[in-house]
Amino acid sequence: MTAVQPALSHGRERVRAVGRSRTLLGVTVLLALLALAVALSLMVGSNPLSLRTVLDVLQGGGSSEARYVVRELRVPRTITGVLVGVALGVSGAL
Repeated sequence: MTAVQPALSHGRERVRAVGRSRTLLGVTVLLALLALAVALSLMVGSNPLSLRTVLDVLQGGGSSEARYVVRELRVPRTITGVLVGVALGVSGAL
């Protein structure tokens, strides 16, 4: 074994560590963007709702109109959109 081989293996380990940290950063950013998209999907519509109103409804409060809009219309729409996105992503990866 030469002196160059340990240096090369140490360099490879550093490259793997940098690659892992970039991957973790990328996944974190994508999850944050997904959370933002879900929040916007629950807020935006023909009857716009504030984030506070949406959070109140999700915690069991809010007006009856807001509860109907969020629970019966927007949550199913949002879940369907996320699942379709996952399905398209999986089919594209195959």
